[in-house]
Amino acid sequence: MRPILFILCLLAGAGSVSAQSEELVARMTEYCAKVPQERIYVHTDKACYAAGDTIWFRAHLVDAATNKPISRSRFMNIELYDRSADTLVNRMIVRCDSDGVFANAVLLSRKLYSGLYTLVAYTQWMRNFSADDFFYKPLLILGNGPLRAPVIKSDSQQTLSTGDAPTLSGNADILLNAYQRGNHIYIPSPQGNLRGSLLVVYGNGQIMTFTPQEGKVNRIDVSKFGGGSVNIALVRADSLTVIAEQSLQLKDTSSPIVSISSTATTEAKSPMTVDFSMTNADGSPLRAICSVSVTDYNVVKPDTIQPDIKAYLHRAPAGLQSGHTLQDMLTGNYPAIQYGFQTCQTITGSIRGTWRKHLKNPKLLFVNTRMGQQFEFELGDSSRFSVIVDNPENSTFVLQGARKNGSTAFVELDVDPQTFPQPHLPQPSKRVMGLREAREFAAQSHDQQRYSRIGAIELPEVVKESKAKRNQNYARMEARRSLQEGDSRIENAVSMRALLHALGIYTESIDGEERFRPWDVGKCYVDNYHETDDQYVLNIVPSDVKSIEYFTPNDPQNTLFGVRADQRGRIPGVLFIFLKDGSEYLRKATSKDVLSMAKVQQLGYRYQRKFWSPQYPEADKSQYTRPDSRTTLYWNPKVTTDDTGHASVTFYSSDVSKQYLVTIEGVAADGTIISQRKVISPPPTSPLGGGF
Repeated sequence: MRPILFILCLLAGAGSVSAQSEELVARMTEYCAKVPQERIYVHTDKACYAAGDTIWFRAHLVDAATNKPISRSRFMNIELYDRSADTLVNRMIVRCDSDGVFANAVLLSRKLYSGLYTLVAYTQWMRNFSADDFFYKPLLILGNGPLRAPVIKSDSQQTLSTGDAPTLSGNADILLNAYQRGNHIYIPSPQGNLRGSLLVVYGNGQIMTFTPQEGKVNRIDVSKFGGGSVNIALVRADSLTVIAEQSLQLKDTSSPIVSISSTATTEAKSPMTVDFSMTNADGSPLRAICSVSVTDYNVVKPDTIQPDIKAYLHRAPAGLQSGHTLQDMLTGNYPAIQYGFQTCQTITGSIRGTWRKHLKNPKLLFVNTRMGQQFEFELGDSSRFSVIVDNPENSTFVLQGARKNGSTAFVELDVDPQTFPQPHLPQPSKRVMGLREAREFAAQSHDQQRYSRIGAIELPEVVKESKAKRNQNYARMEARRSLQEGDSRIENAVSMRALLHALGIYTESIDGEERFRPWDVGKCYVDNYHETDDQYVLNIVPSDVKSIEYFTPNDPQNTLFGVRADQRGRIPGVLFIFLKDGSEYLRKATSKDVLSMAKVQQLGYRYQRKFWSPQYPEADKSQYTRPDSRTTLYWNPKVTTDDTGHASVTFYSSDVSKQYLVTIEGVAADGTIISQRKVISPPPTSPLGGGF
């Protein structure tokens, strides 16, 4: 859904909107509709981690012009960089759920070194613009060795602030001097020749135009823009040329009211409930899907240097990302769009002749080894293909190009590689956790890791002897007849003909060439690759064979492998041959076979992980002898308020926590930003703790 621009045009001394003003508004509206912008904010359960810990996160994707949650992009890239070594540590793809929520977890290796790291988030659509607009969040990770100084490149320095200072640009003789006082924005008409000019105020999806008059001060209600940053520009109406422009950071005067209360307790391993109440500034209930974290405040302190979700989304520029100015909007200077909104994952490529010759009506065989599915596509007169795939992590796909008649001779299959952009890592803050705090946090975190990680109790490593795998065909179906690895008939066979005779497979001479009988073998696969050359299969050396699976004729399940019944109703058999080294097939195959097929393993999306929190429901706590030293006691990326604006979460206290930091962040459907922190202290230290 494209962002909507609400148009408010006010012309002093005029009863109707001028033609120039209408044209200006129309061009801005058209530009924002054709080039909508996305902005990401990532909420993590805490700002500091230990090696072996888990980063729980929720990525809030909003329209950059209105701050309203959007789901045009269904996939998001999350990356973790080690600033001290200037290297990529982790990369993953997150798919949003049915509610448009991007949430998952990054598992940190126990071998990480101590230092400053940067979490990066971006969508495919955001790659059309500057990498400066990606989301960057510095994180401190305590691991092996002392803290190291980060690598800072002179050409990639960037700082994050809670608000940018007003900037002036344009004609030095005509300056804008807008300011906020109370609940209003005041825009004095600039000095100079103002004939044929317009004042334009835009931001947060709103546009307002004025005809400037010398000596007059225009006043605008701040609530019409909802806080954040707005741009004020003086534009020559006839040529739509920007004369001067200013960015103004507004003080929000209509923040929602978020209250946090808790039934905190001093007793270890006891239930706790945190209640949330949200209302708009006018007192009406506020509905939103928020992310909530509860951490041990004694060892986990918030990073007050970095902006929260409200400060981040309210930063300038308002509605426009770097490199795109008002002048671009008015002159129709559209950026080059290379990447679309990623609503699905695809595998793309082309099928050509080996000398780059065009093939007429080529075919593409596509095998999903995870799902046991096989498809055959006819490309018509096009050599390009794009296959939509369900691609979770560690999925493998097999593709093979062929001519119209099924021959793979002199056919070349090219699969487009998966690419990723180079981020512009910001200059990290010099502020780091104190030595004493770092030691306390690391000690408590490592103590907890000895007992659990993602809900699993860690046990000493056990060496498990592997067994021969059965049913290796891509459908993982059990064959009627088979020769498994180690079978003496494989070791003693003198030829493939003799070996296949043991399974009831025979050959016949057709046009002077020995071939399988059509009803015996309708399709043959070698290492799950479709092989059309019977001569190649019959010339395989039996000692290279690891196992054979044979689906006998007239079995309806054979149709899963792409065979069909003949005119007499007979269903051919299907043969699978697996070599001792799967790659041996590619080594032995001729150049024409190697070029026509590809094994594709792209980076797929990661299945969502659910935060594990221990439960201690029994009244007698003496049976729970395992110590509980969690630094993150509760994490939930989807806490939804009801019609009254209320929500509550329940979890159990640990053995060591005495104070709890509760953080809730989110964006309502209308763009209202929710951000609240509170420190909860159980009695008798404090009735409910102090606000943060």
